[in-house]
Amino acid sequence: MYISKLVVENFRCFGGEDKKLKLPLQVGLNTLVGENDAGKTAIIDALRMIFGTRDQESLRPTTEDFHYSPEGFQAKEFSIEALFIDLSLAEQRAFADYLTYQPEIEDNPVVLRITLNAVLRNGKVRTTVFAGFPTSAHGLKELDAEVRDNLRATYLRPLRDAEKEMDAGRNSRISKILRKQPAIDFGENEIDLSSVSEDKFGEVIDKIGVVGIARLVNQLLERQPAIGATTETLNTNFLKPLQMAGDNLQAKLGIGPDADEEALKRQMLEKIGISLDNIGGKRGLGSNNLLYIACEMLLLADSKDELALLIIEEPEAHLHPQRQLKLIQYLQSKVQKHKEEHSIHLQVILSTHSPTLASKLPIKCMTMINKGRVLPFKAAGLLPEDDCTFLERFIDATKSNLFFCRGVMIVEGDAENLLLPSIAKLLGKDFTENGVSIVNVGHTGLSRYANIFAGTEAYPNPGINVACLHDWDLIPFPAARELKLDSVKGKSQLELLWISAHETIQGDGDPDYQELDAALPKNMISTLAGNELDDKKIKGVEREYKGSFVKGFYSGPWTLEYSLAFHGLAKEMTIAACLAKAEHSTVYDKSKQAKVVTAAKSYYKFLTEQYRDIGVLAGKVYELFLSPVSVSDYIGDENASLIMKKKASKAAAGQHLGVLLENIDDKLKCDKGLEYDRIAYWKGVLPAALVEAISHVTTEVTPLLFEDDSDE
Repeated sequence: MYISKLVVENFRCFGGEDKKLKLPLQVGLNTLVGENDAGKTAIIDALRMIFGTRDQESLRPTTEDFHYSPEGFQAKEFSIEALFIDLSLAEQRAFADYLTYQPEIEDNPVVLRITLNAVLRNGKVRTTVFAGFPTSAHGLKELDAEVRDNLRATYLRPLRDAEKEMDAGRNSRISKILRKQPAIDFGENEIDLSSVSEDKFGEVIDKIGVVGIARLVNQLLERQPAIGATTETLNTNFLKPLQMAGDNLQAKLGIGPDADEEALKRQMLEKIGISLDNIGGKRGLGSNNLLYIACEMLLLADSKDELALLIIEEPEAHLHPQRQLKLIQYLQSKVQKHKEEHSIHLQVILSTHSPTLASKLPIKCMTMINKGRVLPFKAAGLLPEDDCTFLERFIDATKSNLFFCRGVMIVEGDAENLLLPSIAKLLGKDFTENGVSIVNVGHTGLSRYANIFAGTEAYPNPGINVACLHDWDLIPFPAARELKLDSVKGKSQLELLWISAHETIQGDGDPDYQELDAALPKNMISTLAGNELDDKKIKGVEREYKGSFVKGFYSGPWTLEYSLAFHGLAKEMTIAACLAKAEHSTVYDKSKQAKVVTAAKSYYKFLTEQYRDIGVLAGKVYELFLSPVSVSDYIGDENASLIMKKKASKAAAGQHLGVLLENIDDKLKCDKGLEYDRIAYWKGVLPAALVEAISHVTTEVTPLLFEDDSDE
């Protein structure tokens, strides 16, 4: 059997009615992802509270566990409900008195529904745990202690002290593991040491059992001079003077010296500790953590008649990325083998903050938690199978940070990835402060990544804004003509058509754009005023996204670099591109950056004198990324030789531009400019779509009911 659904109402961050938690779970691996305080620990603690754990550490409801509404009113009752399905015949026999029937489950309608109900009255909490449905024929039945013991989960707490956990002591983990071994009772329980001769000692050791070892140790302890003398001194000098006539109290030192066999076995096992072999030096926290996890898995595997539920908080604790991946691989293999080896399902529920783990997990085993809302990626209708296959192939540790955020900015390249955090700061929308993840997916699959957050009617987006920043990738014809791009080179008829249309507009005429548009390449726009066919092409690049949380933003015309130059940052983009080109020079170092900047400014001045049309000027700036432009051919500045004749790297230029813009902003601050005025300045020189995208992902939102396209 396994938990198919967890329902939590009015417990901590989970409210009531439409705000209660309804979390679907599956056999095998279930992973909870999301930022801090999203609700992951509340889910883990709800499971610990309803089932208890094998380490016997009880988690009891307290007054702080009752949900507070946004208005500050505290609930007086909360419930935690778990629905088990797919019970084997043996499990049905074990829980026969507590089962109910759910006819909508066709394959195996016999289910076990466990509910913990907590009531707060006069500052005190009363808790009951029962099985059944209130409307069923058998009604509700409170669980007895034995049944609850059979439902205990194995729990691995976060930031555990593995060495301490595995040390000897009362209720130690290793003693519980050893007590589960069938062979623990093999061997004799009584050996008279005096009857054992030297040559027969090995034979005795071969047949002695755990209880026999304990009694043998006690005999050895009695013969040890220091212990024997201490016992005699204690009895004669300290205990005897405290006695009354007839008391006859005598102290004995040893391992449970007067205990019965069962107690002696328990005490003997609790004296056993476990540690890693320290050959080569003492092992670190990570290695001891693996030993602890291995022992817990052994204990779980030996609990054949109990619930096979493993709860892990932050399995990445103390583990470097490669060991994290090995751990997940191990857990996945155990899930697959457990049913075969033990005829029962193994269910693992873990929470993590590790992008490394998230990058290697199956998408449909993950549930994103945010603001007390859940978005299970296995929800019906959310992700097509080909999307899952695509995402599992391409999500790596850098992209998987989208599972741990308050907002997501999805971009198409390295330049955007490096530049946007700086631009967000200029707009007073710092990505780090606002918990925004920026994900660079290259030029394909933006909508696939965004669809993760689309939500469904049953599980709407939990309040995470997503912006997909696209380029138009539509080339303005005047810029293409000036740059002599292959797509327009030598096409005199196309140029004549464009000139004719342009002159007609200048003369207040109304040109026919059909012939011009037919001559233009598919990825090109005329940029002529009133050309609705341009607008149609621009509209054609837009993609469809669902609801108000996931939106596409289109920076145009052409690419981001061209767009930035076109809208007001042509000078800064020229400097950034020249710095990127100079980086490849063998005679360049950072001490010469000011000289490169001076040459770049000279080149930009030359461009402004040559090209008055901003669209063409932006194209000439963008040419630095398209062609091996030799800046020194156009200006007489001796520093121009530092700028190499090769294409500028967009990523390097993006990084340089970010620094340049932040330096300009610092200067504006020094000039005592008000924040409002500085932000207004940047909004005036940045593409509007870029500003809107940043605003969207940094706006805090409240989860709403599901919105389909009709809500737009």
